[in-house]
Amino acid sequence: MGFFTLLRNTFSGNNTEVLTTAEAEATAEQLAIARFSIECAVSLIAKTVAMAQFEFRKGNELVCAEDWFRWNYEPNRNQNKQQFFWELCRKWLLYGEALVVEPGRNKGMFVADGFIRDTNGFGNDIFSSIDRDGVTLNAKYRPQDVLYFRGNNTKLRGYLNDTATQYVKLLACAEKKYKKNSTQKGILSLGASIGGTEKQEEKDQAYGQKLAAFLDSDKSAVMTLRKGHEYTELGKYHNPQSAEDIPLLTKEIFARTAEAFGIPTALLLCSGEATATKENVEQFLSFAIRPLLDQIEAEVTRKEIGLNAVKKGMRFTANDATCRHVNPLDVADAQDKLIASGAFCVDEVRNMLHTHLLNTEWSRKHYITRNYQPIESAGKEGSDDGKESESRADDAESREHQNTGII
Repeated sequence: MGFFTLLRNTFSGNNTEVLTTAEAEATAEQLAIARFSIECAVSLIAKTVAMAQFEFRKGNELVCAEDWFRWNYEPNRNQNKQQFFWELCRKWLLYGEALVVEPGRNKGMFVADGFIRDTNGFGNDIFSSIDRDGVTLNAKYRPQDVLYFRGNNTKLRGYLNDTATQYVKLLACAEKKYKKNSTQKGILSLGASIGGTEKQEEKDQAYGQKLAAFLDSDKSAVMTLRKGHEYTELGKYHNPQSAEDIPLLTKEIFARTAEAFGIPTALLLCSGEATATKENVEQFLSFAIRPLLDQIEAEVTRKEIGLNAVKKGMRFTANDATCRHVNPLDVADAQDKLIASGAFCVDEVRNMLHTHLLNTEWSRKHYITRNYQPIESAGKEGSDDGKESESRADDAESREHQNTGII
């Protein structure tokens, strides 16, 4: 499979007309900007997914075992985490599906270049002819033996290509209009012809064709003048609006691509104010990144962990807090509130800030300030019960409990 499978005509029911290789290659040249926008969107999503931290936990305790190291550092001997997720997300987003297979014990997990999926209705699907870098696995795999990721809307890519094709046609017209409006033109006055002989008519016709080619050219050109001919230069005509059409149409192509992948347009175009960018980042994580991470969580949990382990408290999570770049000074007040309310311990907050954990006894404890009180005692400051609860709060410096889930 390749990118050219994306180049399809308008979908009509269940019939899909696929371009031949030659037609697709010719179309791909015209779709350079559309393809560039798609690659930018895929790159942005892949880099962000790779920033997520994948955690295996038993209860509240983080389990840093072989599987944890594989998902966060070395999926296989040939790739690191970033390279692996770049390849996985690219196939997943461009082709609508991706397959991860472990060909042997302790060999790591690999993203397949191609595979055949035989569906079996109410039975188990079978995955075969799994290929990577020209090497094909002869074995057949059951669903529980592989990680299979599928897009939510496989037809969306075809519609996106259709839309991009229309914009590319408009862009080609705008470019041609701009070139024509920026070239030099003139008028050639012909002298009186001597005759209506057949030879003279052939000369006039050939000269007319040459003149037509001159006027139709989108480049500066020169005409040879004969005796009795007069050339009047019209000068260069430039319409600023035709030049503005090109960047506007380019932005429209990027906007439609961003919508297709759930990316805020301003984020893909790297435009907008800082405050707007923050909101765009949150939308991007919610609608483009989180759905992919949720599917990874579900696939790994049901196939690598299993029901019995889940019942015993084992779980696999994709933490998207690490997908954000956070300046600790910008969120100093928020850090204080998270720790003071007892919601997070110091090490958990440091993990959100991408800072190394202290791994001390006190940094793994949860603290709560004295100004917190049970809701039942709220508004009873004047009563004996209120005074008693207030006295208890003043006597206690802090209430803390040991969190065994942080190492």
